[in-house]
Amino acid sequence: MKIKSISLLAALLAVNLIPAQAAPHMLPGIGAAMQEMMAKNEIAGAVTVVVAKNKVLHLDSTGLADVAAKKPMTPDTLFWIASMSKPITATAVLMLQDEGKLNVADPVE
Repeated sequence: MKIKSISLLAALLAVNLIPAQAAPHMLPGIGAAMQEMMAKNEIAGAVTVVVAKNKVLHLDSTGLADVAAKKPMTPDTLFWIASMSKPITATAVLMLQDEGKLNVADPVE
């Protein structure tokens, strides 16, 4: 299995909202889960963030961003997100529909 770096897409969006001086926040279990995935060679590293109502509940980085160079993962590591923007766009469209601002059945012109 190819080792790859992963992240929660939310980390990409939320890291810019986190003040540079913010103390690290940790939720039990998340770090252990990432360590377990690294031990199984499922991932090389990860950045995890949990945000609720504009409050950072958890922010952590673990493992390697670049395995060959042995570069550690950091909270501001940039990721290639590939096709991960599609589910975000779909969610935004459905949220707009729920708010009555869009109807997915309308023709595209």
